[in-house]
Amino acid sequence: MNSFYIPFLSFYIKISFLENKIKRIDFVKSAKKSELNLLSKKFEDFLKGKVSRKEMYSFLDFSGCSFFQKKIYKSMSSLNSTITYKNLAEKNKTSPRAIGGAMKRNPFLLVVPCHLVVSKNGCGGFSALNGFETKKKLIDLEPYFL
Repeated sequence: MNSFYIPFLSFYIKISFLENKIKRIDFVKSAKKSELNLLSKKFEDFLKGKVSRKEMYSFLDFSGCSFFQKKIYKSMSSLNSTITYKNLAEKNKTSPRAIGGAMKRNPFLLVVPCHLVVSKNGCGGFSALNGFETKKKLIDLEPYFL
């Protein structure tokens, strides 16, 4: 598997890929030297608002996800504002707790917008680098990812 890194906020986005399909997106504190390719260009264009979230979905490799995760993640492809765990659960005929589990295991940060899923009483959890602070920043930046 190959990876590339893009500076973002106060850290880096690490995109791991195989055969031009994204396997995983992570937030990391430091970067290694990486080669630029079609995916890195597309992802940079996504971050600049030049490529839509829906278009980026075509580059995701869901093979490592469960059937349930695929269903939930694909239902989020047109999400462009916050939604509660409860409302996303109702939309997918499941429980808010199951939605939380899928969000925690989301391998495609930013593209599958787990940062937009919030609790009815506020922001909710976020297990990526810098947790709640990063989630708030991503919600604020969301208009750029449409």
